Amino acid sequence: MNPEDVGRAGGVRLIGDPVDDAESSDQRVLEVLAAAGDTSTGSDELAAGVTDRVSQYHLSRLRPNLLRPLTLGKGLRVLEVGAGTGALTRYLAETGADVVAVESNLQRARATAERCRAMGNVEIVCGPLDSFTDDERFDVLLSIGSVETVRRLRALVRPGGTVVTAVDNPLGVRSLVGRDEHDHAHAPWAGLAGYGPGEQDAGRWPRPRLADLLDDAGLGAQRWLFPFPDYRLPTAILTDRAYDRPDAVTFVDQIVRWPSSAGSSSPARVVDDRLAHRAFLDAGVGRDVANSFLVVAAEEAAAVGKLLPDDVDAWFFGRERLRIWTRFKQFSAGEAPFVDVRPAVAEARESQWLRQVAEPREAAVAGPTVEQLALEAMANGPEALGLVLGSWRAHLRAAEVPGPGDPTEEPHPFRLPGAGTLLPPDHVDVSLTNFVVDESGTHVLIDREWVVGSHVDSLLARVRALWWFAADLVRHGVEHPWSSRTTVDELTMALGTLCDTPVDAADLYRLRIAEADLQEKVTGTPVEQIHALLAEIGESSQVEAGVLGGLPFAALRRDVAALAEALTAAEEAAKIAEERVEALEQEVRGLTEHAHNLDGALAAERELREHLAERLREAEQRWQALERRFLFRVYRFLRRVVGAR
Repeated sequence: MNPEDVGRAGGVRLIGDPVDDAESSDQRVLEVLAAAGDTSTGSDELAAGVTDRVSQYHLSRLRPNLLRPLTLGKGLRVLEVGAGTGALTRYLAETGADVVAVESNLQRARATAERCRAMGNVEIVCGPLDSFTDDERFDVLLSIGSVETVRRLRALVRPGGTVVTAVDNPLGVRSLVGRDEHDHAHAPWAGLAGYGPGEQDAGRWPRPRLADLLDDAGLGAQRWLFPFPDYRLPTAILTDRAYDRPDAVTFVDQIVRWPSSAGSSSPARVVDDRLAHRAFLDAGVGRDVANSFLVVAAEEAAAVGKLLPDDVDAWFFGRERLRIWTRFKQFSAGEAPFVDVRPAVAEARESQWLRQVAEPREAAVAGPTVEQLALEAMANGPEALGLVLGSWRAHLRAAEVPGPGDPTEEPHPFRLPGAGTLLPPDHVDVSLTNFVVDESGTHVLIDREWVVGSHVDSLLARVRALWWFAADLVRHGVEHPWSSRTTVDELTMALGTLCDTPVDAADLYRLRIAEADLQEKVTGTPVEQIHALLAEIGESSQVEAGVLGGLPFAALRRDVAALAEALTAAEEAAKIAEERVEALEQEVRGLTEHAHNLDGALAAERELREHLAERLREAEQRWQALERRFLFRVYRFLRRVVGAR
């Protein structure tokens, strides 16, 4: 292939012979990028092109979260190795850094060029790494998903420069509990069993081995970060400081919540991911079982410090949102812990009846969330769970005002005519995760991000919180006191009975209507699609095929043991019943024989009576014949005469 055919005209500089093994997904991503007017990291157009896990990896707004903790910007020269379709390349360029992105696949290099079009601080190079040279060298070497390139390209880093790499952990909690390993092998525990020669080094490294490799490359100063659920689409990133906190178990669990996404099910999962993660945290090995590692390394600690601050415990990004709602939180500790909300904008952003208020800084509140307390209480049965939910309900009751309120207030889906009690406009999201119980036992609403135009129907807000909690219990295979056949909707009703929140089918339908409207505004997904998804989730239970594959084996084993015990009891009851039936049959046989004897005696009695009746008739006939005789009449006359004297 002639380099001039691609070269600068296509935004790609060829070196050596590029790889031209384009996949259908690569072509589609290129087409989406070419058709988009906005190809920035927060592009709503690109996010709308996500149709599956592969396209999500290339087009999701979550991809750049991996690099947000780093202090990047003008004056830095960055070499990105294995740029793919440019999701991280674009973010690097948006910081103002000068970026050289190297990608061996021609189709993907073209996609990177399309994504970074009109950006003068990006150069895309396509070809084998062995052919790449650069005399100016770089301040930062970025190698995501591969460590071998760090060894080979270490010489391209300037004195005082840094290396940033991210890899999967074969001993991550997701792997240990039996989740599929996605990019490496769609089977549980494949990494522990061994992929084959050289495959582990390509993208999965245990923490000690990765640390040794970087040490051997002269990068002894290292700062480790821990992305969750992994480095590809991180929704949270932790630092070493998070694991060193006195409340590390509670804090890390609050930030991470479910270590694996609900969609990454595996029929071999042995235990609830979150439960296992908390156990590892409590044992002090949380770092070692993180699903992925993000490492900033250099020869000297000062170089690492320039790229990554050491005063942060964690970053929380959350799920996909439209650009106008995108923000993330940075948690800092110390004598006065606080939470930075970035981008730090104080003004409200809004869409019709929904507004977002993002305070630049919030005071951090230490303590477990109501969700954490509820999960812990669930092991002790409905009564214990009811105490937790009842306390949450009592807090909300204190904030309620009588309905229906002022009829001139702005209407919205979370407030319908006839509402019994109302909550303040910033209580539309009263999820169990949004309440922290502090040292004094007070419930503190920690996130008042979403605000509506007027008061909120208290019942509908509570139903929403309980429904999403129930959905997590079902989709993540959490053991709960009810049957595994209980659907999300039914579980919501059961939870409602524990905390003075009666829920019926009409309430659930109202919730789906309101929630679909809310999610459409936040995510841009069509409201009809969201409504259908909510209905599908509501009807799901832990025994359905789509959910059953992700249920913990340990819990399943306990269920089987319970069923076996119940079956044994049923067999014993059946045996007793069979013996009772046999006794009854014998008794019936005795009664039948007795009845037969009685029938015989009765027949004999009837025969005797008939015989006596016949004798009586014969006697009467003889008497009548005797009376008709002359001598008998004389005898009777004489008796009367004698009797008269």
